[in-house]
Parts: sequence; structure tokens; C-alpha cells
Amino acid sequence: GMGKTTTIGKLAARLRIEGGQKVLVAACDTFRAGAVEQLEMWADRAEVDCYSPNEQQKTPSAVLYGSLDRALAGNYDTLIVDTSGRLSNNDALTAELAKMKRVI
Repeated sequence: GMGKTTTIGKLAARLRIEGGQKVLVAACDTFRAGAVEQLEMWADRAEVDCYSPNEQQKTPSAVLYGSLDRALAGNYDTLIVDTSGRLSNNDALTAELAKMKRVI
């Protein structure tokens, strides 16, 4: 809706090109259809790495945990996390964001 994933892709490219940073983006929006594929496309365009859900890590919090491990092990300068957009009245998505905060 608001261009969050697109902005993440553009920011990742800028950090890599202008900042000389090694950037990892994490595809933690597992709720919206096509969200992971959209971020992977932007990561390819920006020439940065993307950490995506897999068989063992399907929930947003699990993907975040895996991406943090990869960012630390891979000596990334920046990790940008893409999550689903949420309204404050959507209890399930708000609870997932709170869980992700605890993971960090």
C-alpha cells in the first residue's frame, strides 16, 4: 500500500552504492501474497543479499532470527527488515510485531 518494500529496495541500493555498505534485507512479510518475491526482486536490482523464509523458518519472527544470524555471521553492515504493514486494530499482526521485537 504505502511503498515500504520499494523504499527498502531503494534504500538498500543507496547504502551499497553511496555508503559502500554490505547490506542484507530480510523478507519477514509472510502475510501478503507476493511480498517475499517482491523483496527478492528489489534485492536483485539493488545487488544486495536477501534472507527469505524457508521450510524451517516460515513465520516472521523465525525469518528475523535467521536473518540476524546471517547478518552477524556474514559481517553485514546493515540489516533491513521488511514486515507486513499493519493497523493498530489488527491484533494478530500487532502481536507478531511484538514477538519480533523480543527476538531482536
